[in-house]
Amino acid sequence: MVCIRAASATRLASVRLTLRLAYCCAIAAACAAAPRFEPAFSAYNAGMNSIQYTVRGVPPDLDAELRREARTSGKTLNALVVETLEHAKLPSPTAIHDDLDWFVGSATGGEGDAAAAQAWLDALPLDELA
Repeated sequence: MVCIRAASATRLASVRLTLRLAYCCAIAAACAAAPRFEPAFSAYNAGMNSIQYTVRGVPPDLDAELRREARTSGKTLNALVVETLEHAKLPSPTAIHDDLDWFVGSATGGEGDAAAAQAWLDALPLDELA
């Protein structure tokens, strides 16, 4: 009797294992046949070849001004915001430099230039030390 029960238990375990394997194979086949979905961020960016930003906390007065300017200029709000950011953060190729490159090296040399430079320095107002 003990041998029969042991054999039955072994056979039962074997049947359970076979059923589990069959179940796993059926699940794997169903998963392979199911359509694959892209993650949400990939689906959201479909057809968009540029970087996107989400800006939160825009004050109502700034929103109104941007929308008014977009409407009057005939641009979309997005185009206006991108253009405004470009002008604010990227240097313009035709930017006027505010340095002294125009002045350095402009002197022709000679004693007359030194006298003119000294006259210019003498004409500057002096701050009185108190």
